[in-house]
Amino acid sequence: MSVEVAYTSNMRFIPRTYGWIIVTLLVGLPVVRYGMINSLISFNSGFAFWSMVGRVSALVGTVLYALNFVLSTRWRWLENLFGGLNRVYIAHHIIGGLALVALLLHPLALALRYAPGDMARARQFLIPAIGSEIELSIALGRLAFYGLVVLLMITFFVKLPYRVWLFTHKFLGVAFLLGALHIALIDSDVAYDAPLRWYMLGLSCIGLGAFVYRTVLPRVFVRIQDYSVSGVSKLADGVTQIDMKPVSGLIDFKPGQFVFVRFTQDGVSTEPHPFTLSGAPRRSGALQLTVKALGDYTSTDIAALQAGATATIEGAFGRFIPGSYSQPRQIWIAGGIGVTPFLSMARSIEKSPASSRQSVDMFYAVRTETELIGGDTFAQLSSDSKSFTYHTYVADQQDGFISSDYIQKKSGTIDSVDIFICGPPAMMRNLRAQFIAAGVKKHNIHTEEFSIS
Repeated sequence: MSVEVAYTSNMRFIPRTYGWIIVTLLVGLPVVRYGMINSLISFNSGFAFWSMVGRVSALVGTVLYALNFVLSTRWRWLENLFGGLNRVYIAHHIIGGLALVALLLHPLALALRYAPGDMARARQFLIPAIGSEIELSIALGRLAFYGLVVLLMITFFVKLPYRVWLFTHKFLGVAFLLGALHIALIDSDVAYDAPLRWYMLGLSCIGLGAFVYRTVLPRVFVRIQDYSVSGVSKLADGVTQIDMKPVSGLIDFKPGQFVFVRFTQDGVSTEPHPFTLSGAPRRSGALQLTVKALGDYTSTDIAALQAGATATIEGAFGRFIPGSYSQPRQIWIAGGIGVTPFLSMARSIEKSPASSRQSVDMFYAVRTETELIGGDTFAQLSSDSKSFTYHTYVADQQDGFISSDYIQKKSGTIDSVDIFICGPPAMMRNLRAQFIAAGVKKHNIHTEEFSIS
């Protein structure tokens, strides 16, 4: 026996590798063009080789940098290419790191052209003497390079409060603009080859446009809806339920999706944060969030939130939507506060006709019984539906954590099944690996692992 999914969707998912294939092609095109206009025979000397490495790394780094701005826009079509906004942000983080490496290599490789024969000139290339004359194009490149290094080092290696991190991120566009001007003005292959020049400048303009869209003028271009907080209640220790009603416009979402919310109230940060919707879609447009105190924002700001506060909401996002998959059976596995998308799913099922439902087993794993949230919703659905089974797994009453073996013993065969897991990252990784080892296909295992950091 299992849960029934009534909400259906015509959504068709593109394999998440398509996004990476497109990124690879966009990065590879200027490299191929560089090889076409330069004879490989000319790279047989150390000077020529390091010149080639420096120039190619600049092309690769610039393209990756521009694409990273595009990935930060939260455009819906990006979700389709990568398999959800959570994976878009994972790609954003990886591509940002690769851009940093490539752009660091650019000046280092060009300086190595003079090593070891002329180390003084190599040092002068990286750190010019004070008072020395520098061409404008080179000065712009150096400003872009050092600005980028500082900003990306902060991004990847310094743990900052989210609002401070977000503020420093705004300057990445300035560094990129300086780099784009450097490319436009420098005497290089880009200057002499029209296809390469227009490709690099075109991608630079797209990157800058994406930066302006998301970071400089989000209030102008990004579609958001105004809501007001109609109720705030404490469900359990450190868990808050927030109810909101629309003021202008409605948020259209499917059970399992999340939104970005910016609350406005004295004493509450105005930075947007992602939250999974825990209520069912309603004609009125009312929304519900269930938030656990896990960090500074959820512990302090959410705890201070009161009815009457205003909220601006962007979304909905995510592909963690059981109604979009067609396997005859589904298994839902929630860990701790990871139960929130399943609350929305279950509450939607309650209102649906039985004839349109799929069979799903629900497992809710917590450390102690006091951590159970919304159990009444699942228990009631289990009582009312012949195809719904609700299992709780309380770790301090069991021998270890929930496992695929335990789930198989309760659910039976795991053939022809879609598995949805939402909970702590370690739990999701472990269960995913266990199910794959048990024979479940990777594309039938779906996890919600969105993080804004």
